[in-house]
Amino acid sequence: MALRKFALNVAALTAARVIQAVSSFVAIPVLARLLSPAEFGLVAMAGAFVWFTTAISDAGLGQTLVRIDRGEHATWSSAFWFLSAVGAALSVFLVAIAWPSAWLLQEPRLIAIILVLAPIPLMQAALATPSAELQQREQFRTLAATELTASICGTASALAFAFAGAGAWALVAQQLTYWLLKAVITICTTQFRPALRLNFALLGPHIRFSRDTAALSLVTFFSRQLDPLIIGRLIGAGAVGTYSLASRIAFLPMQFLTFPLQNALFTRMVMIREDRAATRDLILVATWIVAALVFPALAVAATTSAALFEVFLSSKWLPAAPIFTALAPVVCLQSILAISGSMLLAIGATGRRLRLATEFAIVWVVLLPLAALHSALAVAITYTVSYFLFAVRRFPLYLDVVGASAKDYFLNIAQPLLWAMCAAAATAALHAIWAASALEYTLAAAIVLAGAYAGLAFAERGRLSQRLALLRAILAGRGEATTPAG
Repeated sequence: MALRKFALNVAALTAARVIQAVSSFVAIPVLARLLSPAEFGLVAMAGAFVWFTTAISDAGLGQTLVRIDRGEHATWSSAFWFLSAVGAALSVFLVAIAWPSAWLLQEPRLIAIILVLAPIPLMQAALATPSAELQQREQFRTLAATELTASICGTASALAFAFAGAGAWALVAQQLTYWLLKAVITICTTQFRPALRLNFALLGPHIRFSRDTAALSLVTFFSRQLDPLIIGRLIGAGAVGTYSLASRIAFLPMQFLTFPLQNALFTRMVMIREDRAATRDLILVATWIVAALVFPALAVAATTSAALFEVFLSSKWLPAAPIFTALAPVVCLQSILAISGSMLLAIGATGRRLRLATEFAIVWVVLLPLAALHSALAVAITYTVSYFLFAVRRFPLYLDVVGASAKDYFLNIAQPLLWAMCAAAATAALHAIWAASALEYTLAAAIVLAGAYAGLAFAERGRLSQRLALLRAILAGRGEATTPAG
């Protein structure tokens, strides 16, 4: 029953993300034809300021509440009012920086966009506590339905505004629609109702725990969301649009697979955090699932990016294709490392996560302007290379926490990596020997990808059942299963 419930939760979250991804795949080509790269870039630059505030708006308290009993209503209520105050302050901050930001980036159109997006950190902060209550009760299907409804309506809003000739405001409407609907549905489905009480003494331990998480979110902003601002200042809004769209598409696997799996696993990770063997096995099984689904798909997409972008987005977005290809390897790596990052949070090793992220952010803040002086493609290449080099330090620290050896970890993902490399080689060979249209290359790539998945499924047919048995044992609270090696 535990495995069935877990599978349903993951399936619901993943299905929601997949449908979101499908809606994005439908919407992005339409929006890409209706909007210019400069309009995409304008919203990306404004969005960077908004994402800065959302990175810290819940102060990391949302995840800490999952760890305590809902009966401690005074603590939950205090967290709600505290977070709402933080979110309101951040919204005011956005209003205050709208004019200086536009002056600094030499883009007057940013003022209005930032002002309209300013309520978002308040909405996100106010929703953190109700969302934590739903997550603790493992109401993942409700969370999935909320995300799905808000996302689809947001996409529909963007398309409607784009067809009406609203330009960059179509993307602004998408964000506002998403957050407003998410707020309404979450409030209607949660059982949490805040009392008029704010006790900072009750929040003390949680603020100390969440301090590193909030700092991590802030550091992550500098390592991922600083790019549009630097590119926009040094190259221009058009380059930002090209880079942002390529990055948005490249990170889709994180959105529709890794993040839902993280959410579904986190509560279980908290429950078994004292059992090192169980945490190790859970990390390895979850990592294999992500690698098996993400590696082959991104390998094929990366080697066929020019054809894919021409078919789905039109030829004016071809400069984004090599950027996507450059980012694909780092997305594969981040997809599997994110699972281990969740485990660090579950066991309370937030300081280690923060230290790793800070070290990389410092390096990236130095390298980013240097790369942006050349091109947006140089930024993507530099990010991928530097992240892989830094992973040499990151891997041992992650593995030490969960008690897994490097051999176990790499054997675990060996088959997905092998079949991804074979698929990439096959699609590259097609380009070298076959003079075909972009559509023909895209169809051939789909066939190659299907073959890679079939080959991986056949190669792992025996170990797949072992992994499911292991997962069932972990979720049922037993530790007698052993992790299948690669």
